[in-house]
Amino acid sequence: MAAIDALETRLLEYLSAPARSSPALARALRICEDGAPIAYAATFAWVAWRSADDPPVRSALVRTTLAGSVAVLGAGVVARALPRSRPSLTLWASRRSASDSHSFPSDHAAGASAFALASSGLPRGARRALVALSATTIVSRVLLARHWPSDVLAALAIGAAASTVAGALPSPMVNTLGEITVRWLGLSARARRTPTASRGRRQEHRPRR
Repeated sequence: MAAIDALETRLLEYLSAPARSSPALARALRICEDGAPIAYAATFAWVAWRSADDPPVRSALVRTTLAGSVAVLGAGVVARALPRSRPSLTLWASRRSASDSHSFPSDHAAGASAFALASSGLPRGARRALVALSATTIVSRVLLARHWPSDVLAALAIGAAASTVAGALPSPMVNTLGEITVRWLGLSARARRTPTASRGRRQEHRPRR
């Protein structure tokens, strides 16, 4: 066990060396890390708005959201059952808190991998955005020495399992969840009608002189 820990420490030192030696790279990764939640939320909001009247895409969005949520919750349960200290190489020691003992697995990497793997039914632009966001999030966990490499590998397995579970959910249940979400958010076709479209319809019905 000690030999494996020593090997993983050396691997982490090697992988995190570029960020430790380049403040600019470390800063860029940190910005991506902090901005990822906002980017995820914006992507999901855009897809929800565009797919309110598109049942297949709406269902794919529900499955993707459920996959990420289940992965994060699952990783949290495992982290509390199997406490593990975070790497001592963490670049920003001021950020260390009580969660230092919850290194295994990485909940960020679990959620990110689930989002990417479950996004196959989303529009191409949204799918590419999620894959790019997820890849950046997963890689930054190790490059910034936030987690051990094995933490991330375990998180990828949890993300894959969550994606599989979300994909196996019955379609009627997923469709119902999508319809409830659309109604709750007011994203029906009537709610999404733009002022320009409304003016166009009024002009079509205006009698000719």
